[in-house]
Amino acid sequence: MKITNVRAHMLEARLSQPFAYSRAWYSTRTALIVEIETDQGLVGWGECYGPARINCAVIASIRPLLLQQDALRIEWLWHEIYARFRDHGQKGAIIQGLSGIDIALWDLKGKYFGQPIHRLLGGPMRSQVDAYATGLYRRDAGNPEIYLSEEARRYRDEGFKAIKLKVGFGIDDDVRTTRAVRTAIGSDVGLMIVPPLTPPSLKPIEPVLEFDRTEHPIRQSLLAEAIEHHNGAVAIPEGPGLGVEVNREALRQFRISE
Repeated sequence: MKITNVRAHMLEARLSQPFAYSRAWYSTRTALIVEIETDQGLVGWGECYGPARINCAVIASIRPLLLQQDALRIEWLWHEIYARFRDHGQKGAIIQGLSGIDIALWDLKGKYFGQPIHRLLGGPMRSQVDAYATGLYRRDAGNPEIYLSEEARRYRDEGFKAIKLKVGFGIDDDVRTTRAVRTAIGSDVGLMIVPPLTPPSLKPIEPVLEFDRTEHPIRQSLLAEAIEHHNGAVAIPEGPGLGVEVNREALRQFRISE
């Protein structure tokens, strides 16, 4: 199965209300979606983490190395591309771009064999994964102790067993908002103010999925069938490849020029 084309879809959507964490304000959400086409008509999809424009340039640089290559040689392709760019950076933008390509290739492999990726990797380890709600960003108006508490209660009522709160606005501010949110959600819901660390090996815990609840028009439209939580848990997709299909209308709607 030969690779015939590699496309980077650079997307951007304006938010109805800006939000912030301790280091920056955001008024838009962006995404860089990778599409890999093959001579057998199968298409693989991936996504790059990080700045969309930078990742788009990385994909354009990698593209010639992928054309006419065997799409099933995922491990070889990864190391070949990594070796070509190793002198220019062993992490950061190069790896972010390569990760989107890697995801798309695994999507292709799953579709080629008619199996979900987790089956090709020896799984599944579980049929669903518990999720924690990400949100609770700062707004440009209002009392954060009030609006963050209201937002946190909404996530609790949706069934989430854990919520992540953004801190870093000063010790006094952080203490007040953390106390307000904890009071709002009660003691039975987990409250995180930093990403969870690796658990001790003698007391392993089930992994928890970060489930973003903030406004993200691209994410909300990108998939033909959105990934949703049910009572705070997300089912593992069972379709071939990634188990999802991309809505091409969303690619057209949010596309921005390079």
